[in-house]
Amino acid sequence: MILALGAAWFLGSPTGEKGGVLGNYFGILPRAYKSFQFEDPQTKTLSYLVKMPYPAEPAYLFYDERLKKKGWKRMDWAWQGKMETWVPSLGKIATDQPAQCVFKYYAAWANEKKDRMTVLNLGFYNPPVDNRCPDYPIYDELTVTLQELPYPQSPAPKPRHRK
Repeated sequence: MILALGAAWFLGSPTGEKGGVLGNYFGILPRAYKSFQFEDPQTKTLSYLVKMPYPAEPAYLFYDERLKKKGWKRMDWAWQGKMETWVPSLGKIATDQPAQCVFKYYAAWANEKKDRMTVLNLGFYNPPVDNRCPDYPIYDELTVTLQELPYPQSPAPKPRHRK
């Protein structure tokens, strides 16, 4: 998934404020800018920026409502940490960049057939204060990324050996 997200920034197409085809598919928040989209046979990715204060509840509610109208159900799915809570971390986004405080929020929905899922990733990026993350983001530029991909299959059951 991370590879696909990276590809979206390098291979994706700039789509302007409306988000292009995937902006129509997922929906895009008002006043969005710098949107990019990437699509391959398995994955659809839309990413854009929008000015919105922390904790950006309108962004989450916007997608929760849209996906529920399509019949998608919320998933209780632990992926890259806690779901549906803001998690701050300090790290480098790129090796040639200074460390950043990253405030991330993840949520996921599955379609009725449970063969597709959509992951919402909200993020605020801020410089650290005294080499640590503040309690909440300083800047109000929110990165919104939606990714629809195949539903994760449960691992195959282990074969039982007869004694």
